[in-house]
Amino acid sequence: MTSFAYDIRTPSGQTESGFLEAADATAASAALRADGHLLLRLEERTRPAQSLQLEARISRLPFARPSMATFEVAMRQLSVMLRSGLTLLEALRATAAQSPRFMRATLVDIAERVQEGRTVTQALERHPWMGRMVRQLVEVGEQTGTLDVVLARAADALEKRRLLLAQLISALMYPTLVLVAAIGVTVFILTFAVPRITVYLAALGRPLPPMAQGLVDLSNFLMTSWPMIVGGILLAMICFAVTYAVPVGRLLIDSIALRVPLTGFILRTSATAYFSRSFAYLLASGVTIIEALRTCQELHGNRRLTVLIAEARDRVIGGGALGPALAAPKTFTPMLSSMVVVGEKSGNLDETMTSCAEFHEQRLDALIRTLSSLVEVAVIIVVGGIVGYVYIAFMMALYGAAL
Repeated sequence: MTSFAYDIRTPSGQTESGFLEAADATAASAALRADGHLLLRLEERTRPAQSLQLEARISRLPFARPSMATFEVAMRQLSVMLRSGLTLLEALRATAAQSPRFMRATLVDIAERVQEGRTVTQALERHPWMGRMVRQLVEVGEQTGTLDVVLARAADALEKRRLLLAQLISALMYPTLVLVAAIGVTVFILTFAVPRITVYLAALGRPLPPMAQGLVDLSNFLMTSWPMIVGGILLAMICFAVTYAVPVGRLLIDSIALRVPLTGFILRTSATAYFSRSFAYLLASGVTIIEALRTCQELHGNRRLTVLIAEARDRVIGGGALGPALAAPKTFTPMLSSMVVVGEKSGNLDETMTSCAEFHEQRLDALIRTLSSLVEVAVIIVVGGIVGYVYIAFMMALYGAAL
């Protein structure tokens, strides 16, 4: 591979300079013009082969993993270049030259494996962080000669997964932060404000009302027993981690998580959208139902859903229908099973799954907006209630001392 220095003019009229890795000047020129740039200068530069080999070794290290957003962009660039007529090696090297460090090292390693005669699927096995779904799509693309199409679908799948994960984190993070803030306010009042007010009230020599006395007792308990409380919290966290590390314990915890009244419904909606979207992409690319279910099984982090998909796959292998197998309560939403039944009967399961994914993604977005509104109200009620209770309790104490 050769390094080239270039000057280009972007579609907006700006001039940019940089370096590009390509097999030859023709490949470099095609890669630069693929995005609509006007090539002004292209000069060959030399780069030691040892540098490329070092980057290839780095790409296999555990910490050398690019972000999923970077991976998504690389898949789209590969798809565009292949569609433009570049060979696979030229597309890999041109994309590597325009990618950040870790992604560049990964693509260089894949290009080296392909040049040795291996398939892209075999080269991807050296980078398991890419996920089974991407490898499955690439394998189908190689077999059918539609690698540019499946790479675009892989990029779409990565984008949907990234956006869905961001929505899920947004939905669950807000209530968590509010809960932590409410606990923090309560602890601050009980350990800082209440003891100082108590000193003043004790100097008056009057007994405290029950409300104020209850706060003082709770404050004294926190001040004297905080090592035991912190130790109990740490012990609970350790027990949770140990239980979650055991397969049976993780299955139990994941099942409970799906049944929590509010957050459980959000998790089920998110999981349904993710399963539907992934399943639709795989089926549309030519993957069989059995293989698509096996791939989707590995995509989900919730063990309860993983077990359900595995049971559904076994049922399909045995000649049963897929729809009823996905109808377990408190797992996926009931609509998924109904839509699968419709898709199986109509023969358009991939299109039906796409419609199901779009519906649940919109529903998840609406749930997040609703939850945000409810949390704002909860903040006012909880924090205001705590502060108001303390204020009323000690106002009653001051009023009683003044009589």
